[in-house]
Amino acid sequence: MTQMPSLFHMRGKIFPLEIKEKFPFSTRKQRLFGIDAGRILMMLRVCLPLNCNAMYIIREVDENGRKFLSWRMLTLDAIVMNSNWNLQAGGTGMGGGQTQTVTFPYDIFEELTVDTLSDDRLHVMSEFSENIRRKATEFIKEVESLFNQSEHQKPIR
Repeated sequence: MTQMPSLFHMRGKIFPLEIKEKFPFSTRKQRLFGIDAGRILMMLRVCLPLNCNAMYIIREVDENGRKFLSWRMLTLDAIVMNSNWNLQAGGTGMGGGQTQTVTFPYDIFEELTVDTLSDDRLHVMSEFSENIRRKATEFIKEVESLFNQSEHQKPIR
């Protein structure tokens, strides 16, 4: 399994899920997971109009043998609030081009347990706070303006 976007319905709310299989990478200072910036934007486009949160779930495996290690997760509002938004070159996307990745410290991903998926916990996680909605909307506008500027620029010859 490498990727599986899903929708979860709970108490009248839609809860988008993104499930990825990956392993953390290490820098001199810490272990990190990378999330495709386009995937974050897609989840924001779904969640903002519906006032719902999303869950990014990682099936953590080891780098060598692809042996299962644990389930980890981060909610979309936590992604918005914990991101440094410094894009880095990622892997090859479905269209063959390079993707842009945002990195996050391994430690902010919580372990996914049965309790994480309880009705009460999902209800608490299901909606964006107003602060998150505002920051996410500002981020989308900023990124779209950057993409629009680059599409309209003509190459210098």
